[in-house]
Amino acid sequence: MSSVADRVRHAGPRVFGRALVVGAELPLLLLLLALLLGSPSAGAQANSRSDVGALKGRIIDERSRGGVDRAFIVLLHGGDTAGVAYSDTVGAFRFSVADAGSYSILVRRLGYLPQRFAVEWANAASPLELTLVPIAQRIGEVEVTSSAPTSARVAGFEDRMSRHGGGTFINRQKLDEWHSMRMSDVMRRVSGVKLIDSSGVLLVASTRGYKVNLMKSDFMAPCILRVGIDGQVKEWGFPVNSIDPEQIHGVEVYNGPATIPPEFNALRSDAQCGLVMIWTRGAP
Repeated sequence: MSSVADRVRHAGPRVFGRALVVGAELPLLLLLLALLLGSPSAGAQANSRSDVGALKGRIIDERSRGGVDRAFIVLLHGGDTAGVAYSDTVGAFRFSVADAGSYSILVRRLGYLPQRFAVEWANAASPLELTLVPIAQRIGEVEVTSSAPTSARVAGFEDRMSRHGGGTFINRQKLDEWHSMRMSDVMRRVSGVKLIDSSGVLLVASTRGYKVNLMKSDFMAPCILRVGIDGQVKEWGFPVNSIDPEQIHGVEVYNGPATIPPEFNALRSDAQCGLVMIWTRGAP
């Protein structure tokens, strides 16, 4: 009778499961199969760990009860940082967590008091509602200036100057910068006009030509600008140096009748060579 080893050696190929194996390799296959059957399945391994869940909620304003966007949120668990996030446009946030238990949530946002919240979380916990308290923000010193006229009386001057219409405008700021002692010094800075001496009185004349005296066809007279104070035209030959520059709010100069604004239409016939209108700093 042949031995068992001989029978195995001459048995030829055998079927194991759906795989065809040689009889001599059967012990090794059996060993591998035993190892596989002894290992836990992938599903069993997943079930051995804690299920991953979501810790979520909203950051809201205590006063308006609206959502606070772009709040910086830090999630702490056992002294370690478990996650960081920003709230969205409606104040919502969300963290993925694996363990139930105690958490701390730190929230910061410009314009609000920083807050720390203690949270007990379980996988089925409801969304959180975390409230921030708004605080007033202290800003540096702000200098407020106004371009409004000092009085209703000079509102027209301010308006025409802002529109840059037709003439030359000199405001109080320029007068302070120039440090002019006399009104004639101010007028010397205006283009299109000149100062002439008439029996010791300085008059403002146009540089664009002369005025024809119809009584004497061969006589060409200087074209003298009329001078007005606070909307009223003064007599011909009014000396501009009779006004102290310190008393002036502003000056507007028109070098000819075509440039005079509609507000002064009634003065055109008396101001054929142009107009100097002076606005004082008097009471409204």
